[in-house]
Amino acid sequence: MPVGPITLILNGRAAVDERLREAVGSLRDSGFQVDVRACWEDGDPARHARDVAEIHAKRRGDADLDNAVIVAAGGDGTINEVAAALVECGGECESDAGGPILGVVPYGTANDFATAAGLPVDDPPRCLLQIPDLTCHFADVGRLNGRPFINAASAGYAARVTTEADPMVKKLLGGMAYWWTGLKNLSDTVGTEVTVTADGDRWRGRVLAVVVGNGRYAGGGIAVTPHARIDDGKLEVTIVPEVGVSEYKALYDDLAAVAEGRDPKLLTIGRAENITIEADAPIQVNLDGEPLTDRTLKFDVLRNAIRVLLPATSPLLSAPSEREERSLLGIGAERG
Repeated sequence: MPVGPITLILNGRAAVDERLREAVGSLRDSGFQVDVRACWEDGDPARHARDVAEIHAKRRGDADLDNAVIVAAGGDGTINEVAAALVECGGECESDAGGPILGVVPYGTANDFATAAGLPVDDPPRCLLQIPDLTCHFADVGRLNGRPFINAASAGYAARVTTEADPMVKKLLGGMAYWWTGLKNLSDTVGTEVTVTADGDRWRGRVLAVVVGNGRYAGGGIAVTPHARIDDGKLEVTIVPEVGVSEYKALYDDLAAVAEGRDPKLLTIGRAENITIEADAPIQVNLDGEPLTDRTLKFDVLRNAIRVLLPATSPLLSAPSEREERSLLGIGAERG
């Protein structure tokens, strides 16, 4: 698929990367139209994306705008803002020229979506240079109480960890800062009583966290929804029960077990089109970087909502044999 004009929506902190400037120049020298829009204030990524999407909508059918690409160059929050703006502007993909295509260049602390997608997160300029060589795929977008998200929503202690991680520690440790913050504060953590309903199946108990993923990673590279796909019409949910400090490591061992196809001992993991989390008290949520608080969290899926440029072998894409309907993987056991 030939790539059309590229709009690079760039986190302002990444604007000083000389190698990125060189990559932009290299694309232009190769004949690509590249427009750079730097983001300096909250809401800039969404505003820039809406501007481009609206221009595209007004000029639908213009061959010069076919396969226009909006590249989100930032962290998971930036990527989610751009993806949500594309959905809200009506970027549903009814044809190969349905709306601007999302590209990703990782410049955040965690880069969870880019990691799951199989992009070279340690080399953002290389990500930009490979945009013309990636393949275009339809992608689902999740919604939490009507708010679109492309990667994951973490409720409970996982959201608190993300919020409380010290910026200086994140700068020094990257994604490991979330692990360090989680372990440091675990002894002071009290679980939340919740009811999780997934396509009619029900689970109730005290949890440290519940994570609902369209992507696979959250919290700085933790494969917390390890079998999620962005093209299967479902969200994956992982329920992390309340445990003591002595069992904290066992939770991560469980995630490794599930990723390897083995049954977990503590976690409950499933997949569904509609998921509801009802908490006995307001529960903190991190929605791809956006903090929220609510007692009732309703998730659903917008199928084929946007187009995304990904490696052909991206782990987030279903193999042909996996595109059939899938059943839940364990939701239904009630934990009292």
